[in-house]
Amino acid sequence: MKIQSLFLCLVGTLIFLSACQKEKSFESGTSPSAGLLQSDVSGDCLPKTINGVYEEGKVLVADSNTIDVTVNVTQAGSYTVYTDTVNGFYFRGTGTFSGTGTKTVKLTGNGTPVNDGISNFTVTYTTSQCIVPVTVVPAGSSSTQAVYTLSGSPNVCMNFAVAGTYVVNAAMTPANTVTSVVDDGTCGISLLRKLPSESRPTELEIC
Repeated sequence: MKIQSLFLCLVGTLIFLSACQKEKSFESGTSPSAGLLQSDVSGDCLPKTINGVYEEGKVLVADSNTIDVTVNVTQAGSYTVYTDTVNGFYFRGTGTFSGTGTKTVKLTGNGTPVNDGISNFTVTYTTSQCIVPVTVVPAGSSSTQAVYTLSGSPNVCMNFAVAGTYVVNAAMTPANTVTSVVDDGTCGISLLRKLPSESRPTELEIC
C-alpha cells in the first residue's frame, strides 16, 4: 500500500510540474504567435520599407540591408518572418510579439546579389504571404546613387502629375507617365521600376 501511495504521489508531482512548465511557457510568449501580413489588392506587402543599398556582387550588411513589413498580430508569441532566396540573397526576422495588434517586423538581409535589376521576394508569416520588390544596382554604381525623398513620403504622394489615358486591358504607351517632386536630395542616378513585368530597372538621373 505504501509503494502504491508513493507511486501516486510521484505521478501527481510530475503532472503538477508539467502543468507549471506549460503555464510558464505560455506566459513568457514562447508559444507560436498568430496573425497575418498586411498587403494591398495586388499582393504587395503594405506598408513596407526597404532599407540600404543593394549592389550587384556586394555582400549585404545586416545592420543596414533590411526590410520592414507589417503584421496584424491576433495572438502573442514567438514569430519567424522570412523570404525566399532570390538572386543570391534573402531576408529573415525572428522574435516575440508581447501583445496583439499592428506590429512592424524588421527582416535582416543575408547573402550577395548576383545580378542587377528587380528582385521580387515573397515574404511569409504563418499562412500569409506578400511581395516586396528590391532594386539591385549595377556593380560600382552605388557611389553615384541619388539620395532623395518623394514629396509626401512615406504616406501620401504629393505634387505629382499623371499624363496619358488609362484603359482596362489596354497596353500603356510612352505617353503614360507620372511626374513627381523629390525633396532633400543629392545628385545621382535613381533606378526605378516602371511596370511589374520589367525585370530590369530604368535609370533616371536626378539633380
